[in-house]
Order: sequence, then structure tokens, then C-alpha cells
Amino acid sequence: MVRMELAKEIVLLDIKEGFAEGKAMDMNQTATLHGFDSTVRGVTNDYSATAGSKALKYSPEAVIVVISNPMDTMTYLAAKQSGLPKNRIIGMGGILDSARFKYYLSEAMNVPASDLQGTVVGGHGDTTMIPLTRLATYQSSPVSNYLSAEKLAEVKSATMVGGATLTGLIGTSAWYAPGAAGAALTASIVRDQKKVFPCSVYLEGEYGESDICMGVPVVIGANGWESIVDYQLNAEEAAEFAKSAAAVRAMNSVLDSL
Repeated sequence: MVRMELAKEIVLLDIKEGFAEGKAMDMNQTATLHGFDSTVRGVTNDYSATAGSKALKYSPEAVIVVISNPMDTMTYLAAKQSGLPKNRIIGMGGILDSARFKYYLSEAMNVPASDLQGTVVGGHGDTTMIPLTRLATYQSSPVSNYLSAEKLAEVKSATMVGGATLTGLIGTSAWYAPGAAGAALTASIVRDQKKVFPCSVYLEGEYGESDICMGVPVVIGANGWESIVDYQLNAEEAAEFAKSAAAVRAMNSVLDSL
């Protein structure tokens, strides 16, 4: 977000003493190397520093972007507790999952990922996400014209465990791709770009589900998510979505004890 210069000042806030300040200093020292004029400010437990951005007490008109896991449950909690209109609560997970989906497709097809279109819906978890292989395309042509059903199944499986695969390799969660996904979502809000992204949002009958936050394609603009796009899932995909919803609801049940 710093290099995209979405704001003149970007505030990092953390509960660990000095952590955000150190990260901010590290980023600021790259300004002349990356050619950006935005500044990063780090603070510890000082929400007043976020005035005009993401903390409701200081920024009541904020759009909340949820990145922390469990993504769908945290988004649901924010939707229930914040008092904000549902369109101003957005979970980022589907954007990251879809980027990983296109990566695995590009590896399987040996083509640039930028030439591929692919979307992941459902929950943001390795047993709940649904890579929509039927709707994925390469330069407007279905990827099923290039990959066998067996290979597409392999791509789908690799996508679903993409986060765990990275954690196994580097010993911690990913940060580059999640950061880029969050920045892309924020850019569409700040710049009112009206881009369609798969995001976890509060459903009220869409895709056959209600009183739950799950990943579906939405139009993202200045006020948050503006509308839900109906991809008209087939029977098999709809059944997967319902199964995913059941798993997300099971996770949401932990909120009852809070």
C-alpha cells in the first residue's frame, strides 16, 4: 500500500511494544529506493493515531477490511459487533485464495498467471474454499480445454492447501501475497475502482445462505462492497458451497462462549 501511495500517511498499530515502530522505520528507509512519497507511522496500542482510517471510535465512517484468521468468523464477528452497515465489513481471504488458484493453474498450463481468470468462493480455509475450475479461463477460453479433469482436480487440491504449503516451507504464514491481496482490495475502496473481488461478506439469502459471512464475488467501491455478483453455481458447486457454509457455522459457534 505504501508503494501504491494510497494515502499520504499509513499507520501501523500493534500490541507488541516497538514492533510497529520498527516495521515503519524499515519501510520508510526504502522510500528513496522504491520511489514513494507516502510515510509509514508505527504506534503501540494508540488507536487515536488511526483517526480518519480504520478505528471506529476515531473513524466512524471507516470501511473495515478483515485479514486475520479465522477469516470468515472474524468478519462475522465484526459485522455483528461493529454496528456498521454490512457493506462496510469485508473479509479479504477470497482474493488471496484466487491469486493462489491462478498461480497453480499457470504452473499446470505453463502460461502467465496474468492471462488467467479464476475465482475461489466459500470459506477461507483448506477444507472450505471452493476453486471454481468450471469457470476458470485462459484468454477467454475455458481451462478445461487445456487441462484434464484429473489435472484440474490436482490444481483445486493444491489451491486449497496453498497456505499450509507455504507455512511448511518457510515456517510461518505468508506475507507477500496476503499483503498484495489486502492492498488490491484497499486500492479499489480508496480509488472507487468498482473491481469485482471474491470477499467474505454478510449474506442475506445470496447463494442460498443467510446470517453468515462467506466468500462470494462482490463489486468493491468507495463505500465498501456495493453488490454481490451471482455466478449461478451448478448443483455440484452449490452443494460444495452449502457444505462450506456448515463448516463456517461450526467455527462461528465458538463466538457463543465469548
